[in-house]
Parts: sequence; C-alpha cells; structure tokens
Amino acid sequence: MNRSLFLLKTKLAAAVIAIALIVPAMANAAFLIGGHTNPGPGPAGSPSGTVNFAVYNRTGGVAGDTWGTGLPNFNLTFGTGIGSPALDTTAQFVYLYQITDATVDIKSFSSLLNGLSTSFGAFIGTGFADNAGAVSSTNVFGGPDAPLIVYSDVSPPFLGVINPSIVAGAYVSPQLVAPGVYNVSDGPSLQATFVPVLLPGNVSTLIGFTSNNIPFLGITSIQDGGAAVNGTAVVPCPGNGTLPLPEPASMAIWGLGAAAMAFAGVRRRKLTM
Repeated sequence: MNRSLFLLKTKLAAAVIAIALIVPAMANAAFLIGGHTNPGPGPAGSPSGTVNFAVYNRTGGVAGDTWGTGLPNFNLTFGTGIGSPALDTTAQFVYLYQITDATVDIKSFSSLLNGLSTSFGAFIGTGFADNAGAVSSTNVFGGPDAPLIVYSDVSPPFLGVINPSIVAGAYVSPQLVAPGVYNVSDGPSLQATFVPVLLPGNVSTLIGFTSNNIPFLGITSIQDGGAAVNGTAVVPCPGNGTLPLPEPASMAIWGLGAAAMAFAGVRRRKLTM
C-alpha cells in the first residue's frame, strides 16, 4: 500500500470515530459506530443492495452479551465460520454486517479483514433495528431510507444511527462464512456465501467477527457470482489498533471536513471470489 493511500485511510478512520463521538443519538455506551453503505449498479446484471454495519465494544457488556448489544444471550446465536475458533469473548470489539438485496440475486458478501479477526461467523436469527424499526430492503440502518437510497460503485458510508439495537427475527443465513482473498494487496477478507442466493427484498442475518483493533474504513462488496459492486464500511485498523485523534473541541469540524475531502480520492477496487 503506498503512503498517500495509507494517509488517506488514516484520515478517513479518524473521521469515522470523530463523527461517531459527536452524534448525540448514540446513547448506548457499547455501540461505538454504525451506519450503512449502498453498493450498486455496476456492470449490466450486477446486484444492488445495502451493507449495514456496526461495531460494539465491551463497555456495558453483561453475561451472555459480552459487547452490550442489548439482545439477551447474544453470544449463543454465534455460528462458527470455517476455520474459526469459538467465539472470542475476550476480544474488545465485535464487527457486525447485515446485507439487504434490492435488485439482482446476491450470491456472496465480502469485507476487508486485514487478518485482524480473532473469531468469525454468523449470529443466527439476529438483525439490526433503528428508530424506524427492523432493517429491511427499504429501511437501512440509520437512513436515508427508501425512496432516497442511492446505489453507487464505490458507495460511501452513511454514518449515524438513532436508537440502534439488535433484535431477533427470521433472517437468511449464509451457507458458509470463511476467509477469502481480495484481488488487491490489502490483505484477506471475510466472505459469506448464500446458497440458495439472497433474493431481492431478502435480509441476511448478522455476519461478523471479533477483533482487538479499532474501526477503520475499508472496502466491502456484494457479488452475484459474476460481477461485484463495492461500498465502504468499517473494518479493523491495521497496525497497533490506535489512531491519533484531534482534541474534542475540533472533532466535529475536522471529522466532517476530512470525510468530505478524503472520499473524493478513494479509488475503486474490485473483489473476487
């Protein structure tokens, strides 16, 4: 990775955390950051959908719900991914993703992992909810909701969620969750494969991993088996897991400005199965 791209990602990551810290609606101490990205329309026949995401930390965790999601016995919903150890309840963070399909069938989902997970899999029968209710193909995590959802390749992240929560429900589970590989040099990804495919209007269960590294911005993707479209979501930060942040008085202005400026320079990347 070249230095300019690394510096760009560093600014973006700091902007993510700065924005999260200044959004007063995020009253849940365990909820660190959340939102969504809308990968869509690329080549003819490629899918459009939403990758909803959140990171919870151990603050406020209780027995059976290590990261304080608010769903009783959340830990017990974990289904171990291929090659993953059991759920790492000693990890500082849990990263969660939920995919909704808007158009073409979605076969798989990928998110940059940077080799920094301590366990990974799916949290069966769980999903996100916000002030508008459970996440769906028309109610994304944090808004703007349909008909204002705009799909693009590469989609930026939309940050900030009012009354975020995790709820139980009937969601589509992936057949497998396993490590994958990007076609760029950034490192391994987490991939979830749906068999049968995720159909238009369908909503996946929560897919995720545990990590001791703080949130950073990275590429995520949905695929239909032949074409991929990309978005931008939170992923674990490489290195020692810490970032220098500006002092609190300047966080709001700096964070919003850095996000606006940096996204203009984010280059497109494609993911492969």
